[in-house]
Amino acid sequence: MFRFLGCALVAAVVQGASASDLYFSIDDDTKKDWSYAPGWKANSGAAGVLPKTNDTVTLNSSYLNVAAGRVPLTIPEGVDATCHSLWIGSIAQADRRVVGLKVDGGSLAVRRRDDPEKGDSWNVLTVGHAKDGYGLLDLARGRVSAKYFVIGRAGDGVVTNTAGFVCM
Repeated sequence: MFRFLGCALVAAVVQGASASDLYFSIDDDTKKDWSYAPGWKANSGAAGVLPKTNDTVTLNSSYLNVAAGRVPLTIPEGVDATCHSLWIGSIAQADRRVVGLKVDGGSLAVRRRDDPEKGDSWNVLTVGHAKDGYGLLDLARGRVSAKYFVIGRAGDGVVTNTAGFVCM
């Protein structure tokens, strides 16, 4: 069951902030918490820092493979996660891993970058982004807000919602 609410997002403008491409990858099921900074790696920009409104986040790690019994990355109660865009399953995965993200009491805001010089921006949450990419979003409790929410863009995406809210 989905609950859609009209939510207003207020994004703070950060002058001079550069964007990073970040991903979460750690082989320790007890530390798969969005707010655990050492788990965040960088394709570009600074590693070991939490994602911010300007950052693009991709989740593809085999360490987040829920199909193999691994614990998903979790946004627990008290954590307010934010990023510019989030793509779950954004690469082809020959091993058919299902990359998982669980919102369990916290909140996830996928926000538009407020920078006129950079032009239009994605600000999209995609589950199953790439061809042969597999993603799972488990909304157990908490809130997810995004302007665009795409399930199965080119890959396979599954969203479960037991007691959360989706704001668009």
